[in-house]
Amino acid sequence: HEILIFDGFDVLEDLVCIADLIVASNPVCSLQYSTRLALESQVPLIAALDPAISEWMPQTPLMKWYYSKDSLAQQLSDWLTHRAQWEAEAMALRRHYHHHYPNEHWMDVWRQVFAMKECFIESTTAQERFQ
Repeated sequence: HEILIFDGFDVLEDLVCIADLIVASNPVCSLQYSTRLALESQVPLIAALDPAISEWMPQTPLMKWYYSKDSLAQQLSDWLTHRAQWEAEAMALRRHYHHHYPNEHWMDVWRQVFAMKECFIESTTAQERFQ
């Protein structure tokens, strides 16, 4: 298995497309802007237990807390041995999210449309420069 390590400057939208698991060792910083992205991506998340966010972000089937090296190892072991179950729970959580927050889903779809258009414009402009 490959382990992908990233920092706050990486583009998470690109990383969750290839990730099988997210481990957040500094959740206060890393989850501040990426919680919704992590939930929608269907990628399981193991986060360091932090009192600052545990109140507004409870543990779910998709997101597990760890508080020591041993508990992180236990969560990783559980993910490896019960991966299909984790993936099924992630899909259920995503369906729940889209059912209860449909406007957010459609806003994300529009963002993707605009992002694709921007990429197309950038690639067209780059091709024109090289001609």
